[in-house]
Amino acid sequence: MSEHNAALKLADDMWTARFNGGESFQDVKERVKGFMDELKSSGCQLVAIVSSRTIIQMFYLLLNDLPNDKLWDITVDKGSCMELDL
Repeated sequence: MSEHNAALKLADDMWTARFNGGESFQDVKERVKGFMDELKSSGCQLVAIVSSRTIIQMFYLLLNDLPNDKLWDITVDKGSCMELDL
């Protein structure tokens, strides 16, 4: 188990916990939501995004209006491609 995952398990609230000055999952969710809002208002019809698993999971979570605890159930395979519609 990674140091980050071990620390998450010890946190009072895994969703808002920050480690080593990094972002919490809530911070990431808000950042992704802001980016999604920018994309929606930009008029772009097609956008390619290359990102890490957590960012892609957040996109999926937000697009499907899922509760936060479902983040861990969203599978993103390494090196995979996903098509998501805003």
